[in-house]
Amino acid sequence: MKKRQRYPVLYELKGLIRSQGKTYRSLSKETGMSVDSLNNKLNGYSPVDSDDVEILVLALGIKPDTENIVKFFLPNLLRNASKQERR
Repeated sequence: MKKRQRYPVLYELKGLIRSQGKTYRSLSKETGMSVDSLNNKLNGYSPVDSDDVEILVLALGIKPDTENIVKFFLPNLLRNASKQERR
């Protein structure tokens, strides 16, 4: 049975992980999340909760400000806001 994406794919976060030379496996070891869980969260199959955000922010050295949290973890919010600005 094929998985269904129900959450946004976190492309910016995936790009940051790659730019730091990390893999899902290395990040999994660093965060204590399983590789499958991390993969599901980053690819939109599972939700990312506030605990996950905190763990990933610390592991990836993301500055924990509103702009970065929205950019990396709430891409639909950012996309929808820019659509409304264009109207």
